[in-house]
Amino acid sequence: MAILITNAPTKPAIVYDRVHMHELRILVSAENASKANVRIVYSLYGTDAEGNKHFDKVQKVLLIEDAYAEIESGNMALAQAMLGIEGAIAAILTQRGEYGTAPQE
Repeated sequence: MAILITNAPTKPAIVYDRVHMHELRILVSAENASKANVRIVYSLYGTDAEGNKHFDKVQKVLLIEDAYAEIESGNMALAQAMLGIEGAIAAILTQRGEYGTAPQE
């Protein structure tokens, strides 16, 4: 998945203006379903004049300790992302057909 950013670090002939997500992990505790930890591992990359991808050597980690508390405090981007992921999982489960339909609640 590539996400274009506007404040991009530049090296000679390459602008590192895209984000490559290596890992997305959402942990929701069975004991405390009202708390979710989100971990995103990503790196920046850019393309040269020939279209070859060049990845930054450093992987960055974004950790959100309590996603639901952050959503309640007004982080609408995170709220939309979490709802989108939940909807995608429901659609995949429905498509696979193992559990009948899996509507998003």
